[in-house]
Amino acid sequence: MLAQVFNSPFASLVVLAMAAACAGPDPGAGGLEPAGTLVPPEVLACRGDRDGAIAASELPLLAGMVARQRTYEDVAVLSAGVTDDDGLRWDMPEGGRVIEVRTEPIEDQWFAASFPDATYAVPVDPARDPDDQVLGIYRVVDDEVLLLGTASRHPDRPSGGLLMPYDDPPVVLGFPVELGDSWEVTARVSAGTLAGAPFSSEDTYRIAVDARGSIHTPDAVIRDALRLRIALTIRTAAAEPIDRLELVWYRECLGEVARMTAHDGDAGPELDSAAGLRVLAF
Repeated sequence: MLAQVFNSPFASLVVLAMAAACAGPDPGAGGLEPAGTLVPPEVLACRGDRDGAIAASELPLLAGMVARQRTYEDVAVLSAGVTDDDGLRWDMPEGGRVIEVRTEPIEDQWFAASFPDATYAVPVDPARDPDDQVLGIYRVVDDEVLLLGTASRHPDRPSGGLLMPYDDPPVVLGFPVELGDSWEVTARVSAGTLAGAPFSSEDTYRIAVDARGSIHTPDAVIRDALRLRIALTIRTAAAEPIDRLELVWYRECLGEVARMTAHDGDAGPELDSAAGLRVLAF
């Protein structure tokens, strides 16, 4: 059951308000016009310098943002990319199902009291049935982003209610984000619940900013994206350790532009097939 319950919440760290018309090459945030969704001024004002480093000012993080994403399941990928005259590039597949993903305030959520001072919550797997979703909950402070824990959207979700606040929230992103950065952090849940039963775990995140290049999507060419490799190991007293590998691409002012989730048991380092893929859509 645990293997079906857990995914890395890190991959949903940020989704910016890009539900706007912006097809064509190399989109930026400035000058976008809303298409049915109010784009916060923090995003419209963002001006990245494309220097290969993402500063806190180049990645607005707040509740109420929306992104359109193309989602795929069990899809062929080439995570290593290819090298051409312009450098490293990743080609994303055509098609997919377009969904909207939101960073959500938590004040009225059933789990709000367990996560004081949270900045926002966002679905770990937004393509999943909303009644069965798990949310990652984050706090943004100065130049750091802390992962406060996870909770099911509903306390009585079909696959079991879940509430897992970290004892000491780990820093999962520090700014500036630069190629070559790497870090490891371990966080513990000592007073969690899963399907009404007490739950505890030790979660170790091994993160590296390991590549920089261009992402070619069905909608746009996104240059100067940084790739983060996130390897998560969840250890519990009741089961064998669970390993998760995700590759996530970020770009200044756009936030998360792509995410690949490996199949169970696939430790990489590169993937030729992904259990799940999400790509920013315009």
